[in-house]
Amino acid sequence: MDTPFYHIVWDKKGRMTSIFDKENDREILKAGELGNHLVVYEDRPMKYDAWDIDIYYQEKGYEVDDLKTVSVEKSSLMTKVKMDWNYQDSTISQEIRFYNDNRRIDFVTHADWHEHQQLLRVLFPLDIRTSEATFDIQYGNVKRPTYENTSWDMAKFETVAHQWADYSETGYGVSLMNDCKYGYSAKGYVLGMSLIKCGIHPDYAADQGIHDFTYALYPHSGSWQESGVQKEAWRLNNPLWTVEGAVDAEVQSAFCKADTDHVAIDCIKKAEDSEDLIIRFHEYAGMRGPVTLNFGFPVDSWQETDLMENPDGEEMTGELKVTVRPYEIRTFRVTPKK
Repeated sequence: MDTPFYHIVWDKKGRMTSIFDKENDREILKAGELGNHLVVYEDRPMKYDAWDIDIYYQEKGYEVDDLKTVSVEKSSLMTKVKMDWNYQDSTISQEIRFYNDNRRIDFVTHADWHEHQQLLRVLFPLDIRTSEATFDIQYGNVKRPTYENTSWDMAKFETVAHQWADYSETGYGVSLMNDCKYGYSAKGYVLGMSLIKCGIHPDYAADQGIHDFTYALYPHSGSWQESGVQKEAWRLNNPLWTVEGAVDAEVQSAFCKADTDHVAIDCIKKAEDSEDLIIRFHEYAGMRGPVTLNFGFPVDSWQETDLMENPDGEEMTGELKVTVRPYEIRTFRVTPKK
């Protein structure tokens, strides 16, 4: 199948054998490997059945390959490929979305799950040469090795990430994003994610029934900082809503907006002790430089505070412009004009 960005090939069991990036003229998947590879592993940890995943889980796995139905739907916005698999007593349905104006590939997943002590994972073997992967965490990111030279490396067979994990080499990379799944693996050239874990203690019925979640593949040119990975993952987790209402055509500015691409506004709230506003942002790309906050309303004054909203600087008037350091969190009290 061809889309504006990709040429994709599947095998007869619904597994991707090729994702060719037409814009960058390169294959995304490792040659001879399978992408969007759904695998179920026997999951019997020695302790803490509902919490732990032991390293030996990888020794016994079963492919989800009983493909039942396939359909394709095209529109002016996207192409949807719908697939349904059976696995033992469970069913997995996916709507794979290829957008006409966005490089992100969404795997909108619905599972009716009725297994016990089995771990469902998805694997993407990537044609990316890198010795480390980058993982999104709260207010920043962390790098971890993709190799196993020490016992410490071996212990990282599953690691945490919030909204995305990224494999990048110089000039190109691929991110695996999620809207509610936070267990990742990054070993060699394979980037994977845990989707459903169904332990039996302390709750025998844990994870039984309906699951709805979305993960996404985001191939990009340049580094993850240059290609907007953080923003794209935020869009996946916070999709736009459409509501009925009226728009004032004269109002062109956002309520609050930063003038840089490496700062995210995390919180806008009323102060705990007054009618002032509290604005909190953080720098997420490891860069330093000036940041200006622009408001869609007149501002009387502003003052920096600590995380508890206690004053941590002089009260200022005029433009809210500061210099931010890599991964810094900043909080300000803003007093609107009355």
